[in-house]
Amino acid sequence: MLAYVPDDNGLYNFGADQDFSFQLQVSVASNASYPGFFGKTDGLSGSSLTGWFLMQEGDHYNVEFGGTNNGGSGKNQISVPTPIVGGKWHTITVSVKMEGGKRTAYCYTDGVFIVSKDITGNKNINAKAPLSMGYDGSSGSATNFHAADIEIFNVALDATTIADNINLKDITKHPYYNNLIGYWPINEGGGGLINNQAPVGYDMMLGGSFVWDGLGADVPVSMTADPSEGISVVPVTEDVVANMFYWLKVEPESSWGLQGQNWLVKFEREIYGL
Repeated sequence: MLAYVPDDNGLYNFGADQDFSFQLQVSVASNASYPGFFGKTDGLSGSSLTGWFLMQEGDHYNVEFGGTNNGGSGKNQISVPTPIVGGKWHTITVSVKMEGGKRTAYCYTDGVFIVSKDITGNKNINAKAPLSMGYDGSSGSATNFHAADIEIFNVALDATTIADNINLKDITKHPYYNNLIGYWPINEGGGGLINNQAPVGYDMMLGGSFVWDGLGADVPVSMTADPSEGISVVPVTEDVVANMFYWLKVEPESSWGLQGQNWLVKFEREIYGL
């Protein structure tokens, strides 16, 4: 599966000296070997790299920067040793800031600062490739994960702001909402489009093989659990008659031999609350 912005008109290119931040919630099922899963990069080949992206390495993740195609240095890897596998949700935040002529990337997991690194030598990290989320098959093995609440800002978020807002459920209350240039909650539940809900930015298109999973109460800290947690229905043909009788308030006789299940009864609160 790959979700991508077909054309961002350079909005998610941050050149050689622009401050920016990105954050996303991820739930990764198991270890994987070096798949990139979010970013904007023309691809990694040996040490040749242009752009920026997140890569899974075993049970943790790396942040990669490069400027090979723009006259800068190649692969600049920041290893973030905090585990993110096991199916639990984690918040990944990266803040890039220019200070005194030096460009530094600061990496946080679950709102806690972990590591930073100088990326000045990479120079211009602009990439021609689209901003994308998911495994594109260009490096490493595939990975199995859920993602939610992707945020991109055109400002470097400070440590206090990051820690105070990882569980923010109303993005409009973020202190840097006016600097938000991309926000994808990924809560559509179906279809091939992921809507951008930031003041500016672009929608993502879905490609490849993908499945929308109902997560019930298993949601990241920035989201509210579905109140219908635990209710899961897979309709079959035999259910049609049983649910028709329920809707018409007809009590079927056992002698009729109906085999279908009446699952509308599980949603009485929603039905009669209309």
